[in-house]
Amino acid sequence: MPVGIVGDRGSGKSVFVSLLATTATSYTNAKPDEFRYFTSPAFTRKVGDIMSSLKMGTWPSATLKGTLSQYKFSFGFRKRFSELEVLGRKPWDVMTFSIYDISGEDVQIIKQISKSLSGTGSDIDLVEDLPSNLRTILDCHVLVFLIDGSKITTEVRSKRYQDMLDYDTVMATLISLVGTYKSVKARQSKTETKLYPAFVITKFDLIDSKILQAIGLSPQYAVVASRGGRGLANLFRDNDSKERAAYGTTLMDKFFGHTLALIRGAKLINVDFDKARFFFSHVKTELSEDGMPIPTLKSEGVSHELNYSDTEYMEFIKYLGQVAKKSPDRMEDGQAETVAGLGG
Repeated sequence: MPVGIVGDRGSGKSVFVSLLATTATSYTNAKPDEFRYFTSPAFTRKVGDIMSSLKMGTWPSATLKGTLSQYKFSFGFRKRFSELEVLGRKPWDVMTFSIYDISGEDVQIIKQISKSLSGTGSDIDLVEDLPSNLRTILDCHVLVFLIDGSKITTEVRSKRYQDMLDYDTVMATLISLVGTYKSVKARQSKTETKLYPAFVITKFDLIDSKILQAIGLSPQYAVVASRGGRGLANLFRDNDSKERAAYGTTLMDKFFGHTLALIRGAKLINVDFDKARFFFSHVKTELSEDGMPIPTLKSEGVSHELNYSDTEYMEFIKYLGQVAKKSPDRMEDGQAETVAGLGG
């Protein structure tokens, strides 16, 4: 099942993808009979460079940022108690990831295409005019939008406020474009497809705690991040999915309401979007000698690991596993080498 990761410029995409790969690596080593992660050597090198930078107390350099969009990687979730397993083979439900940056040029292309859509079967031909990466996103069943928490603001007429409004429009337009495309394809093939939207609030600790409190949300992560200490506290009790959904929905409703509304309204054109899922990402920081925030490490026995919201990443991976069971791309042990062609 293809997964598209969409991020605006500066949304923390490189750090998010690197932390996702790092969490997947740990999960693979801890539960090799339940989960697998694989990618190309080039992607592995890029993630390694970014993680090395973070562990050394610096953010990825400009030469590393924005370099991940051309790569893909795969997660495998063990399919249990199946007929194939009885026969001695171990099937895996596989999810492949496509990473996509939203650039200024892409925004203009999205707007152009959306204006040209007529709502007829011929609309699908317009997809050929899209950049290949964006065209790939339209074929994804899972859409992951990264939202830069540092841009969430109530300072009207500021650039940050304008950026926040613009990104809501971009996400909403892309959701509309995906919905229209899927609707046309469903009419042509006479089949139904369910789509799974997810939102990851990156740099969550940079959201002003007063803003969160004003809309009735706990700023727990932000408070913990500013006080120091060994690790990060969980934002949600026992990683409660309902609590996470209520929190994320409130945040989206206040600042990205157009996008949320179109996901809910997609049923009007017979496109079934699952309820949006929400996850919250950030790296704990401390001030350097120059007064700049830099990543921190936490001690785990004899090793030192990056101090980040790893529980959120694990919940994200588990959620993807639930989705993979509903509409998987099947692969058996011994076929992992076929994934190698995804890189590059």
